[in-house]
Amino acid sequence: MIFRRLTFSGIGPFRKTVALNFDEFNADGIFLLDGATGSGKSTIIDAIVFALYGRTANSENTPERLRSTHSSPTEASWVDLVFTVGADTYRVKRSPAYERPKQRGTGTVRVAPHAALWKISEAAAEKEAWDAGEPLCTQSREVGIELKRIIGLSFSQFSQTVILPQGEFEKFLKLSSPERLPLLETLFDSGQYSRFAEMLNEKAKERRNEIAQLHAELKFCVQTGNGQDAFSAGESEILQEEAEKAFVCAIAPTPECDARLLALIAAAVRRKKEESARLTAAKDLYLAAEKEARAKLTGAKILASRQLQAKKYAEEKEALGRQRAAIESISAKLEADSRARPVSEKNTAVGRELEMLAQETHSAADLADALCASGEISAQIPETLRSCIQNESFDAEALAEFSQAQETEYESLTAAAREEKGRIGSYLEAEENLSRLREEDSAVQKELKMLNADLQNILRAHAELPRQEEDLRMRLKNAVRRSEKLPELNRLTAQTEHAEEQCRLLREAQAEALHLAEGVKAAKKRYLDAQEHCEKLLASWVGGFTSSLAEKLKPGEPCAVCGSTVHPAPAPKRGEQTDRAAVEEARQETDKYFALYGGKREQLTQLAGRMEELKKNLADPDPERLRALKEKYSAEKAEAEKEREKIPSLESALSDLEQAAQDLTHRRLQTETQIGAHTAAHNLLTRQIGELTEKLDEIRMDGKTVRETLSAAEKKISRLQAVCTGFRQIRQRCKNVNDARQAAREALLESPFKDFAQVNAALLPQGKRQEYAGETEKYYRAAAANEKALAAPEIKEALAAPPAKVAELEEEYAKTEKESVSAAQKAVKSEYEAQKAESLAEKISRLSKRWHRETEDAGTLLQLAAIANADPGTNIDTPLGMWVLFRQFEQVVERANEYLQEISNERYELRRTQEEGRTRKKGLGLEIIDHEGSAHGQIRRSVSSLSGGETFYTSLSLALALAETVQEQNGGRRIDTLLIDEGFGTLSDEVREAVMKTLHTLRAHGRVIGIISHVSELKQLIPNRISLEKKADGSSALRS
Repeated sequence: MIFRRLTFSGIGPFRKTVALNFDEFNADGIFLLDGATGSGKSTIIDAIVFALYGRTANSENTPERLRSTHSSPTEASWVDLVFTVGADTYRVKRSPAYERPKQRGTGTVRVAPHAALWKISEAAAEKEAWDAGEPLCTQSREVGIELKRIIGLSFSQFSQTVILPQGEFEKFLKLSSPERLPLLETLFDSGQYSRFAEMLNEKAKERRNEIAQLHAELKFCVQTGNGQDAFSAGESEILQEEAEKAFVCAIAPTPECDARLLALIAAAVRRKKEESARLTAAKDLYLAAEKEARAKLTGAKILASRQLQAKKYAEEKEALGRQRAAIESISAKLEADSRARPVSEKNTAVGRELEMLAQETHSAADLADALCASGEISAQIPETLRSCIQNESFDAEALAEFSQAQETEYESLTAAAREEKGRIGSYLEAEENLSRLREEDSAVQKELKMLNADLQNILRAHAELPRQEEDLRMRLKNAVRRSEKLPELNRLTAQTEHAEEQCRLLREAQAEALHLAEGVKAAKKRYLDAQEHCEKLLASWVGGFTSSLAEKLKPGEPCAVCGSTVHPAPAPKRGEQTDRAAVEEARQETDKYFALYGGKREQLTQLAGRMEELKKNLADPDPERLRALKEKYSAEKAEAEKEREKIPSLESALSDLEQAAQDLTHRRLQTETQIGAHTAAHNLLTRQIGELTEKLDEIRMDGKTVRETLSAAEKKISRLQAVCTGFRQIRQRCKNVNDARQAAREALLESPFKDFAQVNAALLPQGKRQEYAGETEKYYRAAAANEKALAAPEIKEALAAPPAKVAELEEEYAKTEKESVSAAQKAVKSEYEAQKAESLAEKISRLSKRWHRETEDAGTLLQLAAIANADPGTNIDTPLGMWVLFRQFEQVVERANEYLQEISNERYELRRTQEEGRTRKKGLGLEIIDHEGSAHGQIRRSVSSLSGGETFYTSLSLALALAETVQEQNGGRRIDTLLIDEGFGTLSDEVREAVMKTLHTLRAHGRVIGIISHVSELKQLIPNRISLEKKADGSSALRS
């Protein structure tokens, strides 16, 4: 990983934009970042770490504190970093969260953190066209996940491999074993081996419990079988004694320990099955005899039933023969009814026509009565009509002729009435004009009355004008006085609204805090689930590692883990194994969820701070009181605004009042002119109405109007036409009566009856006809069914057979059934006992196989768990996790000694020691071997006895070694840049040169070294420098 360019603005003490081009130093391989204390040297490191991980190098500082206090509140802070990993170049830009002033009103608004990531093509990187990148993601969370995938290092690993922070060297050197243990476990992730050992121990415990449970279940099955009489008393006693011998230990001592017990149980089961087979055969014989007796009894019962049916059918046939004569008589009556019914219907039609003729004649007579009452016709005509229909045998021809004569007469009367109607209609127009003139005169009089009333109103309104003018001037004065209060009310209202807004923000922050708390809980659960999944994959991977070691074991050679030359149970080869890549992927997923969990917690902390700030700024946090105060000010303000709005309207009203006086004078003159015109129109209409009234008096009759007289004439014409129509219908109905009488006579002649009296006598009532039809149909259907039943073959056969002996066969069947049931009960009981014994034997056999199989399968796990946990009896005193950590720590010490001997001129050497303490926390101590410590040779020294300079370069050697080892443990990912923060001020010139020589060696291997220090002597040793200066106002800038 190589840093190419760093640009930032508003970060730490730097107010303006700062740009650092690291490509200028990468060719030489080493550069110096110098400046006075407080000039912002460590801020450069914080900016790089913030760009990559969204946090600062110092874990005590939050990203928000990275923002410069010298920046304007409206300016954003940001960091822009270009870096290369392998052959790919990337650009990342981040902004921390900050508070900026609101664009409207007072107060601030929180600007959320932002991040974006681009990939720079090789051509763009060569041209340093950093803005021509391909966007990868623009969300802070997505950027964090993608960067971790690209860099391949967590924040802690990055801090130990790329950045060596100020003041952290000495701490790691002087830690005790218990204090150094958690740090090394985190860096090397060796806790996975301890967790694997614990997992093995738990699995072994589970397997022991499972085997013990199988052992207990096996003993219980044998005891249960003896107690439930699955075996005889003698067999149970023998089996119990043998079980006590076979199940002495929970873990099966040998594969054949219970073989004799299983053989005895199998022999007992065979005896039970043989006895069951014998009783089953006897049961089958009795069942066959029972079946034969049941078949005989069933046949006899069927024959007896059919013989009873045959007897019943014979009796039914005799009864039908006795009913035959009555049925034939009923059939004859039904035949006569069917012949008489058509003739009767023809005769009935004559009666219906006569009834309709009588109705129409009466209607015509009633119409004639109305004309007689008005004197228009003679009273003899309706009497003649009614007399024609008094007798049913009246002459229809004579009635038709009379109707024809009357119809002609009434048609002539109708024509005369129409002529009279035409004469009356000629006066109708004059009457309508008279009505119209009277309506117009009434309207003119009404308008004249309204004009006189308007004139009086105008005179009264003109008299009211002076008083209205005085009232308007007083209202205008009051409105001006009240509107002058508006500025003060606006100020008070704005102040109250700001306080209400602060209260609302506080409530929203409290609700958001509850939501974030739930988010923190959910993020924590996802992190724990991911961690558990990672541990499972790690256990699988380590298990594959153990099987790989087992494949390399050779007889007589020591084991790489326990040192034993005897290998009784090597780990078996696993089928499916997890590789390191899957473990790394799961670990990255765990880190992702951990970062999400931390981010949620950080957001909750920031929200709590914002809530506290809001509470401080609120003088009165009660929203109800603020709302009441706001309503009061708003009401007063609304009232003042209303008064201010009234001023223009009041001023306009005064002007309108003057105009109104002029308008009233004009209206008075105009109204007086209209009154004169309406009076002249009324006089003219009165004269015209008199002339028309004299003309209409010539034709009026009985005080009626022309229209009423015309309506009476129309009604007379209507009555005359109705009478004509009645006579026309009578003539048609007479023709219908004659036709119906002729049809009835013809139907009677065609029938077997002499007259209509015989026809009526042959007719049956509706109910009786249906009753007779039902009786005949029922009789013939029963006769057909009886004949069919007697003809059936089984009935004929039953009549020919002798009587069935049902009672004797029932006694015989009851005897065979009793014997069969007894035999079946014995057979079922024996079969159940045999099945129970066989089932129990199979269960005991299955449990025995599982007991032996589980014992055999658990052997390797139990032995491996004992070795991994250094259990007593294994001759191993170091658990697996500590053993792996020792090997890794020894690699660090060996690599550190390479640097330390070069820097100290081979005087000092680090060595791992076994400190006093519990087994799991000793063996990670450090001591110094001083090869020039005495005249007699080397001596052992405590690391605390080193001087300040010696402590620095010893710690630096250890830190460099630790960084390289962590890098190698991380899959060999190359780390090309190393930044060392301070520590050179304690070194002598000679040692400083040695340290620089070592760092130049790293540079020769392709690494870029950045030293952050204020030591002036380093300027002579390092020509490439970035210098910072601190200004008088406390801000910093690059020195030009």
